[in-house]
Amino acid sequence: MASLSTSPVCLVEGIFYTRGPTDGLLVHPSDGPEVSFHDLLSPYAGQQVEFHAHHLPSDPPDPALPGGGSCLWDGHCPVGHEDRPGWLFRQHLAGTLRCSDVGWSVGGHLINDSALTGHRCRVLLAVPDALRLPQASDPVGDIGALINEASELAGLLKDLKKVVAS
Repeated sequence: MASLSTSPVCLVEGIFYTRGPTDGLLVHPSDGPEVSFHDLLSPYAGQQVEFHAHHLPSDPPDPALPGGGSCLWDGHCPVGHEDRPGWLFRQHLAGTLRCSDVGWSVGGHLINDSALTGHRCRVLLAVPDALRLPQASDPVGDIGALINEASELAGLLKDLKKVVAS
């Protein structure tokens, strides 16, 4: 199970951008201060995760705008919104999260952070093993183990409540 200091779910919506070639990818969430993409992912490095990312159109989506309003490149989008204005990026990966010289990967597949840059996006990272609820058939050795399991479950529910509320 993931450590209780790390939520089993990380959800961020906002504008993804870079300031310069050495800054890395930054995120300005709709509900808080900017954070580096690296700092969001780092607590999950080495864990089995599910990673989901996609462009997030305006609400309601505006079909007259590139990416339904998710693209902020003003006509010079490197992922092709000027040629395919209705296209929305979507990536789903599962496996071990790792960081290397070439970037973050999940299950050996690179996260396409260049498709996120300059767009309003949503990223969801989940640790499936940490989300597994105890089964009735799981043996409980003693009352201490039961109390620890209940605490872990309460922490999981608290973390999930934060994600749902945001």
